[in-house]
Amino acid sequence: MTVTVSMHFVNELFRGLPRTPQTQVTYLKRAGISPFLLEAPHGRVTVEQFAKLYRLLVEALDGQLPRPKGRGL
Repeated sequence: MTVTVSMHFVNELFRGLPRTPQTQVTYLKRAGISPFLLEAPHGRVTVEQFAKLYRLLVEALDGQLPRPKGRGL
């Protein structure tokens, strides 16, 4: 059985970051996630894909955690 994560949490990683669709698409593709899933209400990604996206964003933000101000994931 493959463990998956809701796209809700992927979208939450992008909250608080500059919202440029091309930037989001670039990170999603680097993490192996189809950009079409951003619009899929019930879309899911593997834990491995989610973790890779998270690491890519942390690296891009110089170690800052990608999360909205005042909110956790």
